[in-house]
Amino acid sequence: MKKGKFLLISGLVMVLIFMLAACSKDSNADGKNEEVTLKFWVFGATNYDELAKEYEKENPGVKVKVKTSENDDHHNGLFTALSAGHGAPDLAMIEIDQLDRFKEAKDRFVNLYDVGADKVKDKYLDWKWEIGESEDGDFLYGLPTDIGPKAMFFRTDLFEKAGLPTDPDKVQEMIQSKDDLIQAGEKIKEKTGKPLVDSMEMAYRAVIDGATESFYDEKGNLLVENDGNAVKKSLRFGRGIQ
Repeated sequence: MKKGKFLLISGLVMVLIFMLAACSKDSNADGKNEEVTLKFWVFGATNYDELAKEYEKENPGVKVKVKTSENDDHHNGLFTALSAGHGAPDLAMIEIDQLDRFKEAKDRFVNLYDVGADKVKDKYLDWKWEIGESEDGDFLYGLPTDIGPKAMFFRTDLFEKAGLPTDPDKVQEMIQSKDDLIQAGEKIKEKTGKPLVDSMEMAYRAVIDGATESFYDEKGNLLVENDGNAVKKSLRFGRGIQ
């Protein structure tokens, strides 16, 4: 099996790539296929260890070695290995906010379009798929595992003390926008003395995750000096500045 390039994989494309790797088994002098070993680096709680075992059972001759590390150690180690040109795994996960720096090492990656990724493109949302592409769209670094849906967890006792609904469906109806969230938070703070969120980051994410523009507008213009910059608004909101 050819080495040297790195496959960034995730989700539905995993089986596809493993199958391609399994078809690339080396043969010994007797013409028998030797076992293929794939190194797979992951971070966080992904359950890929169990999934790898299931795959090995279904595909005799393929061994998947899963290495799990903490987020920072994982990405720093991976970037170092790619930069050095040796030591990188065959497969790996990359957090979306780390992706840009890895895209600079394009020659270290396998273009997933060359191994049939376009066959599963219809299983993904266009905007999420495009995150894994090069700027010109002809090179695919990897595929997403999810679209990051958010859920709100809340203390029913505090909502009840504040005179707010506690049924999840009713809470969803009540909080439909940033302004709704602010109003609920102000009422909870007034009635119970407790904040609605426990960190500035949570408040920041409540705004930025729903923004259609961040540093750039739809035409690619930088919004640093623009009052419409969603990042600036989100930071101000997170710090309690309206």
